[in-house]
Amino acid sequence: MPKFFVNGNECTVDEPEKLIYYLRDTLKLTSVKDGCTEGACGTCMVLVDGKPQKACVLRTDRLEGKHILTVEGLSEREREVYAYAFMHAGAVQCGFCTPGMVISAKALLDNNLSPTREDVKAAIKNNNTSEIYMMINQGGAQGMLTMEQDLKRLYLAKKISLETAITYANNKTRIQQILAA
Repeated sequence: MPKFFVNGNECTVDEPEKLIYYLRDTLKLTSVKDGCTEGACGTCMVLVDGKPQKACVLRTDRLEGKHILTVEGLSEREREVYAYAFMHAGAVQCGFCTPGMVISAKALLDNNLSPTREDVKAAIKNNNTSEIYMMINQGGAQGMLTMEQDLKRLYLAKKISLETAITYANNKTRIQQILAA
């Protein structure tokens, strides 16, 4: 039985599983999002011994002695600072990917308090590189229409779940209408 720590609390698991499922289903840590389940998008980013890692590709049986940090493990002050900084920069979008980006930002700032623009780009390069992130960034009414069409295409192709489509569309009624069309 591997023993590791999540947000300072000792954890042991009987059966190996993906870290994301352990965090979300067993520990009920919902900041760790399940965007792709294959390591492509970064919405499940956590810190493992201070380094950003994707929880959907890590297995609990390989975490012996490791220290995992999620957004829930940040101090209240850290959460306030990151919320303010992301809001002030306009980096909020629908909020689904924000926790993963906060974790990547924390990893950067824990090691470099004066990052350059290039340092920041490098730090978040593994967050939200999926098709969905590209769609969200199209912006405007036309961008929303395109995003909704693309979400329908991805859902119908079984590349994303209905829950993911609804979360990214941020409007359950509207996305259900589109998916039904």
